[in-house]
Amino acid sequence: MARFAPTSRRTGGLIRFWLAGLAIAAGLYWIGRTMPAARDLLIPGYWILGAMAVFFTVRWYRPRRGERRRSDRRDQ
Repeated sequence: MARFAPTSRRTGGLIRFWLAGLAIAAGLYWIGRTMPAARDLLIPGYWILGAMAVFFTVRWYRPRRGERRRSDRRDQ
């Protein structure tokens, strides 16, 4: 059985997601700096962004097998 190597996956989608997440976090930080009254309202936004980053990174890193492999378009 072949072992999973994370380097065998394309990283473009993950890198684009992280860059977009960093841009959104920078935007939230900028909003918080320009409108100090909104800082407390932006904290859940940071938590949501962090949770999404962890979820999609783990989803990308997890090996594909079973149902996920059968629906792969490369087999067609």
